[in-house]
Amino acid sequence: MLATLGRTGQTTTLPHGTGIGEVYGDRRRLGTDVSVQWRPNDTLELTAEVFRSDYKFRYDDYSFFAYTSNSAIQPLPGAPFTYADNGDFQSGTFINLPVGNNTSAETRRSKTTDYSLNLKWKPTANLTVTADGQYVDAKTKNLRSIFGLNGTADTLYQDISGSVPVVNIGSATGLANPATYNSAFYLDNLNESTASDRTARLDAEYRFDAGVLSSIKAGIRFADRKNRTIDTGYRYTGLAGIPSQLENVDLSDFFRGDADLFGDIIAFNRGIIRNYQDTLDTLGIAGAPAYVQSGTNEQRQKTYTGYATAFFKTDPVDGNIGVRVVRTNLDVSGFYQQIAIIQNPDGTESNGPAEFNPINASRSYTSVLPSLNLRVHLADALQLRLAAAKNIARPSFGQLNPSLNITEPGQAQQDQLHLTSGGNPYLKPMKSDNLDLSLEWYFSRTGSLTAAGFYKNIKNYIQTAVTPRNVTFNNGNTYEYQVTSFNNVAKGKVKGFELAYQQFFDFLPGPLSGLGMQANFTYVDSKAPSPATTGPVVNVPLELLSKYNYNLVGIYELGGLSARVAYNWRSKYVVTTAGNGTGNLPIFNKPFGQVDASISYNVTPQFALTVDGVNLTNARRSTYFGIDSRPRDVVVNDRRISLTARITY
Repeated sequence: MLATLGRTGQTTTLPHGTGIGEVYGDRRRLGTDVSVQWRPNDTLELTAEVFRSDYKFRYDDYSFFAYTSNSAIQPLPGAPFTYADNGDFQSGTFINLPVGNNTSAETRRSKTTDYSLNLKWKPTANLTVTADGQYVDAKTKNLRSIFGLNGTADTLYQDISGSVPVVNIGSATGLANPATYNSAFYLDNLNESTASDRTARLDAEYRFDAGVLSSIKAGIRFADRKNRTIDTGYRYTGLAGIPSQLENVDLSDFFRGDADLFGDIIAFNRGIIRNYQDTLDTLGIAGAPAYVQSGTNEQRQKTYTGYATAFFKTDPVDGNIGVRVVRTNLDVSGFYQQIAIIQNPDGTESNGPAEFNPINASRSYTSVLPSLNLRVHLADALQLRLAAAKNIARPSFGQLNPSLNITEPGQAQQDQLHLTSGGNPYLKPMKSDNLDLSLEWYFSRTGSLTAAGFYKNIKNYIQTAVTPRNVTFNNGNTYEYQVTSFNNVAKGKVKGFELAYQQFFDFLPGPLSGLGMQANFTYVDSKAPSPATTGPVVNVPLELLSKYNYNLVGIYELGGLSARVAYNWRSKYVVTTAGNGTGNLPIFNKPFGQVDASISYNVTPQFALTVDGVNLTNARRSTYFGIDSRPRDVVVNDRRISLTARITY
């Protein structure tokens, strides 16, 4: 291949394809919050509250891609190619590529109810006792439905050197012609989750009338969180032919018309894919897939916490010193599952019986977390703060989920990358030693200028990793899968500083006195090992942390009117330390900024209206694999306008 390209003896990196996608969707969230307070006397107060959130989410999308997976990609002989200085591909033409065309839909319905009860008792002027109880119940149902077409393209031309990639896929029969496609398949998956959280705590505070020690707080807390998910796994149905329910997709307005593409395509009817039952009826599939034992996973976490804090005050220093001791008990269970594909007499393909083995893991650990906070009053408007503490961050239930489901690819999926993902039940919590120092100047009643520095030493940092694994099914077929999971790396470090300014210009006359401004700048230097031990990137910043961040905010607050316009910018950051198809290279998001705004008006003391606008300038997000000469995707998210009515009584 290198000889064909004229690159013999030179480092050369080529992509294995490209693709586009467009997503349509809606969300609806209905929230209700009811609370009741009762104060039978001056020393006792009871508060009961119920919060309910009902969330519906639906999206449908299509994607079109040319991709050779693990097979070699073939350059067009004699065609000119261009490269970056390091040998990374920039533009050129390839031939005889498999193409895929997916139309899919997803729906989700979530209901969460939060019941809470608070008691506050003040038996003496110096002693306050509070007790809290909370129960949260949550349920989620999810459906994923995917129809796919596969064929072969004669040519693929790419130019990834600009801000918007150029993609042209050519076929002698035409991409909008059903004759271009030789196979079709359907995937569907259902899952349901139920979760609960029971929490109880008891706190007491005693205030001293005199002396350096001003008060002591102490308390205990118990929490019991659990989650159970049932999942059908992805059911594969290889169709006997190409269905007739296809429609032409006009791509002239794709990416707001700024993309250089290949013309129209044909895809499965969106009106059908958005209705699950209509899709099954159209494709001749009898009913939804069944839930099976091996599609179940459960996580349960109990924590027992005791804590105490002493508050002190002496001129010019005040602060507190405390300690928190937490015992964590964790139990997780799931299944490793493999499903082979079988050939049916009518020429279709479908899932065979599942092979599975149970996975169970339990562990307990105790964390001792001291903290110290000091404030020094240097002058009436100037103060210095110092904080030192130890913290932990436990892995999420999703990161701990031990289940791993692997389904053999059907005939129509042979040329695609084979992916799966699962959690790691043996993840340790991240531990952090933190040191913070800030200087704060309150130069007016509504104005402040602050500078802060911070340092964090993180152990057992959790990162994403992708591992190739050869999987052999009971029919003797073997395929390579890219398995995404999580692990603890040795250490990560975060250090940096922040500058912040805030002021209302209340010295201005009349309505102008409501004008104000906020501005801040943050520098963050973070580092952790990459999953890749060799190659162009072996150390990365911590996930989602940019080195440079700044925000400029114009604000207005006067009477019942409140308005805000904000520009937020951040430099590149790691989206994930490894992703499917990256070869364990991290995925970086390029520098990005967007404008958001909101305006709110209190029509009456009990009724307010708010309008919010997000990404008003239609800013684009771009990502790349490890180094910026290897672009991954360019995404434009629509601006979002929302209206909120709030009633209080």
